[in-house]
Amino acid sequence: MADKSSSALVAKQTLISVPVGLLCVQHGKTNVQEHTESGSLKLYKYYGENKIKDVEELKKYDIVLTTYGTFGIESYERRCPLLKIEWWRVILDEADVIKNANAKQKYGSL
Repeated sequence: MADKSSSALVAKQTLISVPVGLLCVQHGKTNVQEHTESGSLKLYKYYGENKIKDVEELKKYDIVLTTYGTFGIESYERRCPLLKIEWWRVILDEADVIKNANAKQKYGSL
């Protein structure tokens, strides 16, 4: 993904923070994958114990998906790679909260 109005290629990484239930959907397919052409975007799920911690490696992905909890906990760490990337766009997906009034998600850590 690059800005064609500029002579230099500018990466446009997007960070999407979602409730954990939306990250771990059936058959490993996310909403992003369902609505984009197969192979058109590099997607990475930043979640679990074996996350990529190298900033340069994470920059290779067009979209990085994470959870509110993961981002909240790691944002307090000085070495958190998510805080070292200049994201083109950050999306906070609250669809689960909107659909489920009984959701117990806490937003204080954001």
